[in-house]
Amino acid sequence: MSKMATYEEIKTLLDVKLEVITVKLTELKQDTEEIKVHAKETNGGVASNLERIHNLEVEQNEDNKFRKRTWYFYSAFALLILGEILAKIIG
Repeated sequence: MSKMATYEEIKTLLDVKLEVITVKLTELKQDTEEIKVHAKETNGGVASNLERIHNLEVEQNEDNKFRKRTWYFYSAFALLILGEILAKIIG
């Protein structure tokens, strides 16, 4: 095989690879543009979702505090009644 034939084969191979790379870069550019558009469309949604999640966490914390206070009240009330019953039985 002559040097010129080898050169032509390498050049053909490089041209094909360059064509593949060009197509892939074009696809990548299109995908990047789609991602940018999607990010712009959903940016406001992300901020509102984060705010809504924060508000839910605050509500859940307040609800848990209320449940704990209620549990303490009922426990104290039950112990008071139990104490009265025991006092009447013993006394």
